[in-house]
Amino acid sequence: MPPTIDATLTAIGTDLYTPIIEEAGESERNTNLRPEHSNALDSLARNKADIDRNVLVPILESADIFATFADKREAYKDWRNAWVSAFADNVTDNDVDMETVMAMQEAQDNQLKGIFTGSQERLGEPAVRALLGAIGLNKVVRNSTMPHSESWPEESWRQIAHLFTSSELCMIGVLHHLATGIGRNENVRTLADWSFIYAENAYSEAGYFGPEAGRLKKKS
Repeated sequence: MPPTIDATLTAIGTDLYTPIIEEAGESERNTNLRPEHSNALDSLARNKADIDRNVLVPILESADIFATFADKREAYKDWRNAWVSAFADNVTDNDVDMETVMAMQEAQDNQLKGIFTGSQERLGEPAVRALLGAIGLNKVVRNSTMPHSESWPEESWRQIAHLFTSSELCMIGVLHHLATGIGRNENVRTLADWSFIYAENAYSEAGYFGPEAGRLKKKS
């Protein structure tokens, strides 16, 4: 069975977010932003169990994943927004620069890739391909938008944040299934597909509606 996986978040600002997936074990955690998490972050971390129970499990076990995902997404979004806001304050308080946060995210992307690639026998090749595609597209969007956050059109920024939230929720649902075995296989495959669709929509949003300085350029 894979190690226990907790989902936390890192952000520059409070609107565009990116997932961090941490494995249990203090020695394995990234220490760049640690030592002084605020009380708000500690409280929200404890509330993650409620998200697992009240959001992820119903989505994974639902006989109508379309309706359940739409119904539960707001609860996850509210928790996520509160986390990101508290985390952003923590970043500011500790004078952590954008390069450090982006480097952390790069490491977490690689960890996610490893988890999904190593689970291909359980998830199937199409699901893993979709998840890896989502990680790649989210990285392009993140690297192309975050440096321009102050000048990015607000409506577009919020739409990208909404799409990132949805893509991330899909990935976390898959991770929860891998860690616990909970969920219908067809729902897990659907979440994998949706993770890519939401990331692709975020890519299109950023590429066509962002400011000229932030237009997406694929990196080789």
